Amino acid sequence: MAKRFVGRVERVAHYFIVFRLTPERTNAPATTDEPLYITRQIMISLPILLTAYRSGWFPMPGPSGTMVWHAPDLRGILPIDRFRVSRRLTRVLRSHKFDITFDRAFNQVIVGCASRGVEGDWINGEIIETYSALHDAGFAHSVEVWCGGEL
Repeated sequence: MAKRFVGRVERVAHYFIVFRLTPERTNAPATTDEPLYITRQIMISLPILLTAYRSGWFPMPGPSGTMVWHAPDLRGILPIDRFRVSRRLTRVLRSHKFDITFDRAFNQVIVGCASRGVEGDWINGEIIETYSALHDAGFAHSVEVWCGGEL
């Protein structure tokens, strides 16, 4: 099993946190069902978010609007070095029915991924703003599929 690094969140000022890495799980949730809660509304800075991601943690808004940090054991990862395009997808791509672009409409994609009006939606305004800043800094990317000029 890979060594897990866990973040300990501390209040430094009224609206900022420090994410300190520790090699133990002593401050971590016992299971993935017990997320680490941050009890104040905070502004997530890019260094904090990048440090958290590198350690396996990602933020999601909790029910009360406070940010909840999760570190699931199972993650969806696409290994790019072993990625294979199926024959059917290859045929669709060669049909020129769709145009595929990268990083041309990041904000449209993330807003489109947000489920409007669905209770428990994790892509809120703060997440959109934070991920857009990650994109602007070159750390988040989008793949867009267009059909007849529409995303």
